Amino acid sequence: MEKVQYEWKTDYELGSEDIDFQHHFFFNLILRLAQELAQSREQVCQDALIDELSAYARFHFISEET
Repeated sequence: MEKVQYEWKTDYELGSEDIDFQHHFFFNLILRLAQELAQSREQVCQDALIDELSAYARFHFISEET
């Protein structure tokens, strides 16, 4: 399978250090999940990444609202 490749760009940043850090972390989680889905059929790994992504999304959106 083909490796999924994307790179974080400073163009994505908003100028808030905390939020930019969170967006970058979020971007990397999504990239890891995309790579896992493209390269593996191991449901346990995929489920763990989806759970981590879901938990981080909840944290991030609560953080953004405050």
